[in-house]
Amino acid sequence: SWDLLVKNNKLLVGTSNGLYSLFEGKTKLLFESTVYKIFPDPVDSSVFYLGTDKGLTIARIKGNKLFELKNFNAWGDVRSAARNGKGLLCFGTSSNGIFLLDVKNHYQVKRLTEAEGLPSLIDSYVFNYFGELMVGTASGFYKIELGAGSGSATCVRIKALDSLAQSLLLTAVTI
Repeated sequence: SWDLLVKNNKLLVGTSNGLYSLFEGKTKLLFESTVYKIFPDPVDSSVFYLGTDKGLTIARIKGNKLFELKNFNAWGDVRSAARNGKGLLCFGTSSNGIFLLDVKNHYQVKRLTEAEGLPSLIDSYVFNYFGELMVGTASGFYKIELGAGSGSATCVRIKALDSLAQSLLLTAVTI
């Protein structure tokens, strides 16, 4: 499995074969596509953001059924997800950089690439650190700084963490 999430006494399991629900000993396939990440909506507990091998699927789960609400299939593999303190969603991909999704603003999308400061489009892992959106890459750690009003964003390298990034990379390579 790629990701697990417990919600309303159900275990949701993202796998290479799809999204499964496990409840009271019964397994049900809800979604047929590789699911790398299951990210719950912070406001609506029935809505989930599914990072898949095709992109991002926003879905609602009611009972034992999944209803697709919106798809962003041009993104490629979505492997990680995070939310900042203001509700902006961020998704990291294996080969297409990072996507910011402003749900409050009609699902406005902003893509972050090398032009915005990423060292590469490959393997950008996003996470939340004390309300801030952060990115981990093989080259180091970056903070996503959001511009005022215009929807601009840049990735700023945190040089103080370079030795940690190198240490983590060396550990992963030797395991």
